[in-house]
Amino acid sequence: MIGQHTGIIPLIENIKFCRIATQIQDVLAQSPLMRPEDRANLDRQLVEWHDNLPWILRSTEPCPESIYTARCVMKWRYQNLRIVLYRPVLLNLANRGNECSPTQDELDAIVKCRLVAKQTIEDIAREWTPNQMLGWNGVWFLYQASMIP
Repeated sequence: MIGQHTGIIPLIENIKFCRIATQIQDVLAQSPLMRPEDRANLDRQLVEWHDNLPWILRSTEPCPESIYTARCVMKWRYQNLRIVLYRPVLLNLANRGNECSPTQDELDAIVKCRLVAKQTIEDIAREWTPNQMLGWNGVWFLYQASMIP
């Protein structure tokens, strides 16, 4: 059921998301290779935020276009931020080449990064509609996801 305050729900949830995103950006600004426990903590916060979204933003049920657009963009931003969280590990390992063996934590981070990128591509392909906002966002997030080998 969609109520009169439904339009404010995406704004409230975006504020919560931006608080987590700011934490991640602050840590990445200090060092792109964060400690594994910091990465795990930030990822846990992201996943909890996504898992606790109000029903209207998690549902796949038909809804007004404005809610559908907000729902898609929020999910794609969430997925992209998870990619950004793990991507430095992948890039660092690629730059090292065969110089040293990857740790289990690095391998786990790469697997997560690749899985989220794959899911992002699949979700955007399935959810995109001919809507300018979804088009702009979809292209950017597809580009980001497709850069993960």
